[in-house]
Amino acid sequence: LWRRTGDMVKHSTRHHGHSRLLEREDLQYVLDLIKHNATYFLGKLLHLLRTNRFISVHYTTIHRELERAGISRKRLRKIAAERDELGRAAFIGRMAQYSPEELGFIDEMSTDRRVMGRQYG
Repeated sequence: LWRRTGDMVKHSTRHHGHSRLLEREDLQYVLDLIKHNATYFLGKLLHLLRTNRFISVHYTTIHRELERAGISRKRLRKIAAERDELGRAAFIGRMAQYSPEELGFIDEMSTDRRVMGRQYG
């Protein structure tokens, strides 16, 4: 071996570390979701993966894959800031016809107490 390669030890050609839990197509699905709606929280992305792709992974898996893809919290905010101003103005125009007494809102807040202490999604 030393005469052929100059190495004392035969190097393994096997992949080291854990195998990825998300296939390339699944990761592309998540990236497409974020491209269309950058305000998704990790929980929503997990739910969409579970219901649409039949994949159950942990929050950290999604977070790690997003970091590898170059998507950060700052990046998510930047994408969200690029909203549709014309659509927003049209919505405000439609809502202006109602008085505050006519409006009702429903909050989809989770009861997970750990979420309350988080600064980021």
